Amino acid sequence: MIEKNERSYRKEARKEAKKETRRETIRETANWVASDGTVHAGLKAARLRWEDVAPFISVAIAALALFTIAFSKMEVRRLGYSVLKYSREERSLRDLERDAVIRLAKATRPERLALVAESRLTLRRAEKGQIIQMTENGVALEQ
Repeated sequence: MIEKNERSYRKEARKEAKKETRRETIRETANWVASDGTVHAGLKAARLRWEDVAPFISVAIAALALFTIAFSKMEVRRLGYSVLKYSREERSLRDLERDAVIRLAKATRPERLALVAESRLTLRRAEKGQIIQMTENGVALEQ
């Protein structure tokens, strides 16, 4: 009987040593400290609680907000430069149009037209009585 008790005692001691070894291995490989300070191991460590994850999520949201703000400010700056570029281009096109209108006005001056007609087209000025204006009633008016 003593031998039986001793065997059972040794068996229990081996079981306890085995359990303790397993506990130590689990602690070393998969330690998970919860917010309340308890150490969870194994499957319990795989389950995340909101209190454990909330700080990381809040930091991620804050970083995302900062990146969004920085990106939007860069985009506003870029669009401002493109507006400046297009306003300069519009101003130069407006100046070109104004120059073209001025050149057209200079080219179509009556004195200039008369000069071109006499020098290049060999036309002469109309003399008195050479132009007859016709009206709708069929009456001719001499000048």
